[in-house]
Amino acid sequence: MCNKKMKKEWKWIGLLMMTIMLASTLSGCITEEEETPTPNTTPPATTSAPTIIGPPTTTPTPTTTSLPTTTSVPSTAAPSETPEAVDIADIIFHNGVLLTLNESQPRAQAIAIKGEKILAVGNDVDILALQGPQTRVVDLAGRTLMPGFADGHTHILVFSLRTGKTTLDEAQNVALSFGFTSVTEMWADESLLEELMQAEQDDRLRLRVNVFASYNDGILQNGEKVFIKAWYPENDPILDSDRMLRIPGIKIFVDGGSGGGRGCPALSEPYELDFVATDWFRDNCGSDRGDLYWSQEEINQVVADAQAAGYRVAFHAMGDRAIETALNAIEFALDGQPNERYRHQIQHNSVIRPDMLERYVDLDILASLRGYFNTCDQSYYIDYHGPDRYEWNVNRYTLPGLGIHVYLETDFMWDVDPADISRSNNPNPMLHLYGLVTRQQVNQNGTICKPEPWLMPHAISVEQALRIMTIESAYAVSQEDVIGTLEPGKYADLIILSGNPMAVDPNTIKDLEVWMTMVGGNVEYCAPGQEGLCP
Repeated sequence: MCNKKMKKEWKWIGLLMMTIMLASTLSGCITEEEETPTPNTTPPATTSAPTIIGPPTTTPTPTTTSLPTTTSVPSTAAPSETPEAVDIADIIFHNGVLLTLNESQPRAQAIAIKGEKILAVGNDVDILALQGPQTRVVDLAGRTLMPGFADGHTHILVFSLRTGKTTLDEAQNVALSFGFTSVTEMWADESLLEELMQAEQDDRLRLRVNVFASYNDGILQNGEKVFIKAWYPENDPILDSDRMLRIPGIKIFVDGGSGGGRGCPALSEPYELDFVATDWFRDNCGSDRGDLYWSQEEINQVVADAQAAGYRVAFHAMGDRAIETALNAIEFALDGQPNERYRHQIQHNSVIRPDMLERYVDLDILASLRGYFNTCDQSYYIDYHGPDRYEWNVNRYTLPGLGIHVYLETDFMWDVDPADISRSNNPNPMLHLYGLVTRQQVNQNGTICKPEPWLMPHAISVEQALRIMTIESAYAVSQEDVIGTLEPGKYADLIILSGNPMAVDPNTIKDLEVWMTMVGGNVEYCAPGQEGLCP
């Protein structure tokens, strides 16, 4: 009995030991399989933001007879290689020349868009891997795609409402046809702000709109400035970049403009005697040094109060005395703080004394710059300012080389026909790009006005000029994180051009056209005959 009992116990012990050994063996197999690396037979997982591998190796010459096609292309990848649904693009543009204006990835071949935003930018292979059965794929056939233009100082929308010369919808059509996906309106009273807000509520704004609400008007009554009831100080700024309408700042007129009740730019030294003696000057200018709207103490406090309320201030300042007044007010309000936080800015910067350029740098001033200069009237500056000071009018073009933020102003206000390419405040960005690079202007008779030697210095490259017209204008309204360059996560605000402005003869830049404008992933303008580019 004892032996049988022992045998029985040893039998159960043996079975238990075998079970433990078997479990250990199976556990070891599983552990080994998890720890053994699988051979890497697929590219690294960079589908959310492919890395650029260089400019396109094949860029067919664009023609107007061979249109690209927009198609829904089924994915050719094996089922196991299909991207996750979250990474499948709605739209892909490929086989193009992409000027991203992103310094870390300046060139690319293709871009993927999902919803309102850019999904990825990179080479054709990586981007085309993001297509799904419903993806709309556009072959650019070597054409140029870049971020949409941003006008940092215009009146194209508000003045359409103010003057009644065109409707808001028609004004937007004009802006979009020129490739603008964002505009900054530099004048608005309360009633016009209300109209724009209603347009936003009605989903009628088709491009991004920033407004600097007017604090005072650009006219004088009996020699005194005129205040405007417009948003500030009763309301906070609107800074939400997901909105189509924002109010990031206020506009202050510091000096006069070009007559018509506005007075004249305020200078530190008198205008030329011959000019002061003209009937025009006597009718329009308040003194031989122009018209300064503010005392220094008064404007200092206004700017400090606006800054404390979260607003940036844009100063209309044309003459050197007005610019100096604005610089003093900014310095007072900042009180040693960096301007990067507040981004106060000076508009026009028409007559800058050489000694003030260092203050632009020290205070990190943002400055608007009109690209299309009055080259055909360059002798006018000598007549107004005399032989010792006329070159101060070109000092504004030294600003981009100083390392500060300089952005585009067209200052278009429906006082001219958009088709009149002889006017310096024309809304066509190609004319401003042409002017920044060549300093030339087209005369009313179609001839080209060449700059005199004093006007030619400080010409800038096409790439630097394009940054002034895109990312720098976005920076001026604190939207550089969402627009201005082609980068994953930014809004799909982009345009397609008839040619590459970095590759064509600079003298022909003025002739380039916008063939497609997209805002937030939606095509808002398609040039006649270019429907194949417009998904």
